[in-house]
Amino acid sequence: MAKLLAHQILGLAVAYYVLRPGDLVQAFMYGGLALLGSVTPDLDGLRRHRATLHNIFALILAGLTIYLVLNTVEALNMAPVNLYPASSAVAYILAYLSHLLADIPTGSGVAILYPLSNKKIGILGLKYDNMVYNGLLVALATLLLYSFFTNAPTPYYTIRDWFIP
Repeated sequence: MAKLLAHQILGLAVAYYVLRPGDLVQAFMYGGLALLGSVTPDLDGLRRHRATLHNIFALILAGLTIYLVLNTVEALNMAPVNLYPASSAVAYILAYLSHLLADIPTGSGVAILYPLSNKKIGILGLKYDNMVYNGLLVALATLLLYSFFTNAPTPYYTIRDWFIP
């Protein structure tokens, strides 16, 4: 449970830090999709955990699917507000990617190139429920959120402008 919470907080913090939502709709879109992206990789727990969804191909496919769905909903005028399809998909991708990167230091590792390769990348051999490691992830997320909410300058500030018309 602590690991899942660490993934969620880190995914949300990374998305907010990089994309800097400018209004309430963006905050909800980025936040909701970041939370979804941060837990999606663990849905492979039912089959080949740390392989089926813990890879770059699943990340790209899921991110593209999110973008296409949001773009279609917006194109058909089914949403009363702008859904920001591109930047919302980026929020999902950033959170998904933060999950993959956070799992690399664990003993189980991540099969980042699955299905091309079953080789798992793991660097520190930590247990997934290591309280110190999860605490460090939450601390990093807290710093990112603090930076976001206090409007501290960031070199990534202009990334939001790449995706928002």
